[in-house]
This record gives sequence, C-alpha cells and structure tokens, in this order.
Amino acid sequence: MDPRRKKIISYILALALAASAFSVWALLSDDIHSFVLGEMKQCNRDKGAHSCYLKAAEAMHARFTTPDILEVFRAEEMNQEISLRCHEISHYLGRFAYAAAGNLGSAFQQCNAICHSGCYHGVVEGLIKERGSFFLSKEPSPKDAAGI
Repeated sequence: MDPRRKKIISYILALALAASAFSVWALLSDDIHSFVLGEMKQCNRDKGAHSCYLKAAEAMHARFTTPDILEVFRAEEMNQEISLRCHEISHYLGRFAYAAAGNLGSAFQQCNAICHSGCYHGVVEGLIKERGSFFLSKEPSPKDAAGI
C-alpha cells in the first residue's frame, strides 16, 4: 500500500476514534447533569425531606464521582433547585468521600468550595464519626497527622 494512503487512512481512523470518544463523553456529561438535576428536583417536590437528600446523594455517589457531581452543582449554582439544598447534599457526599478514601487528605482532594464548602464539612463529619470528637480535643502530634 502506498505510504501516503496509509497515512491518510490513519488520520481518518484517528479522527473517527476521537469523534467517538467525544460523543461518549458528551453523552455521559449530559447523563450526570440530567441525573443530578432530576434527583434534586424530586427531593424539592417531596418538600425537601432530609431523607430524600440522603437517598439522592447515595444514588449520585453510586453512579458518579464526587468531583463530577460538585461540578454539576457549580454549573447550576444559580438554579434554585440546586442552590437551596446543595450544601446539605454536599455534606453527604463529603461523608461518602471520607468513607471511601479512609483519610482526610484524599477525601479533601475530592471536594471544593462549591455549596458553601459542604463537601469539606461532610469529610470532617466522617472523620469525627470514625474517630470520635475526643480526637479533636487533644493536641495533635506529627504521628496523628500522618494517620489522618
């Protein structure tokens, strides 16, 4: 086969692969956005029961990463269906992040300041739940900090 023809076919295949990857990414991005909005809307329709937001956070966490969910919250921060309760649901996401990561540093890396830092608050709640509040009342040592 002619080397130029091989090169052209390679370019075409690379473009087709890139287009396919972008299509899958767009589909998944839309899927998370729709899913998160749908969960929040349902809880708002249910008069904002705390148990609904916990279940919604569990459903979101089971399907998507914490940073991706928080990105939807950031993109929709002017939407009242998100902004009214995203702090609460971000607490739950932070708790789940801590439980999955098992340490403060890794869990904090999944969070950001969106929704008034609810995710960070949830991470700390997870730490307190695991270690107890006495953990916060003693003077930390370098050994303690390494194990957090």
